[in-house]
Amino acid sequence: MNDRFIHQASSDQLIEKLSRYNISLNKSILIKQYANSFHLYQLLDSLKILYGKELQALDRQNKSVNSDYLEYILDKIVRENYDVEDSIDPYYLYQDLKTEQKTKEKIKQIIDRLLRMNNLYHLNRAEAYFGIFEEECEPILYRLFEDYQVSPLTKEETREFLILIDRFMESFDLNKTLKMNLALLKIEQIASLGNEQEIDTEIQQIKKTYGLSIFPIYTRVLLGTLDLSDNKLFEKYYHKVKQYMILSDEDKEECAFIDHLYQNVMMDEGK
Repeated sequence: MNDRFIHQASSDQLIEKLSRYNISLNKSILIKQYANSFHLYQLLDSLKILYGKELQALDRQNKSVNSDYLEYILDKIVRENYDVEDSIDPYYLYQDLKTEQKTKEKIKQIIDRLLRMNNLYHLNRAEAYFGIFEEECEPILYRLFEDYQVSPLTKEETREFLILIDRFMESFDLNKTLKMNLALLKIEQIASLGNEQEIDTEIQQIKKTYGLSIFPIYTRVLLGTLDLSDNKLFEKYYHKVKQYMILSDEDKEECAFIDHLYQNVMMDEGK
């Protein structure tokens, strides 16, 4: 069974092919079993246990059919019978998470699905749903929010973005690094709205929660204020951050970036 056959064959054809190797699947029963959990990983694991010896024999014999084909078959059956675009099945959510170049609407939908999934299962750790390690899950989740704000946002979209981050951080037990990075994304967008009280409150909250140096926080604030119609707030926060003492090499590097950013902005203004 080559890859071309897999993608072109129906689930019935794949089931028939697998039956030649003493693995008997009943599609109507599989559909009912899936409807009990809407969790393809769980159904797949139960079949791997049921047909463990047969699947091991296939893999040892290096047949064109192997244990991975169970996943192809289940995926085809589910797609033939259910709309997976709005599914909270961790299998399909993980596929969508890994997809590149998602639209804002798609990202909002994925975050909503993650929240609905957690409300149902209450595992609270995103990686627990996908059977992967935390260090694999963290960059995928971070990129989800980062991609949302790559292109310019309207004020309404910015407020929606801030709500999404808050809901996500409240729902999931995230590691400190991911929470801190999301908090920095958040303050950049808060700064883009130009409300000094909101900016200052968030600066203090990040300092208190993560013990982070002031310089990377102000870098995000400065980048956010560049979305405003003038650079008054940018200049104000630049002069604020310059009052702080540099205490480490990391501070020195961050401060150099801030100075470079300031020089470029002032040059564009002709100052």
